[in-house]
Amino acid sequence: MINWHTKTLFCMFLSFQVLDPNPFPGLTVSPIHGVIPVGGVAELKIQLTPNAVMKFDTRVNISIRGWKSLELRMGGTVEAPCVDIDMVNQIR
Repeated sequence: MINWHTKTLFCMFLSFQVLDPNPFPGLTVSPIHGVIPVGGVAELKIQLTPNAVMKFDTRVNISIRGWKSLELRMGGTVEAPCVDIDMVNQIR
């Protein structure tokens, strides 16, 4: 899970909306909309629940009411888990 913070430096509240909260299967952005108070901070949680080994490169677009859109670009790699279980010590 990734937390992304943004702080407003404007003299008014900012309303935002995530344009595509699920840019690809398994990736979720929340909350999908909200308000940032003057001098306040907003936190977006980006969670990936992969069902396969993969590499990804995606963008999350956020619309700011009365302003331009922001583009967050992210990428990563999902690797297969490596699990080693010592059965000799478990049998005792």
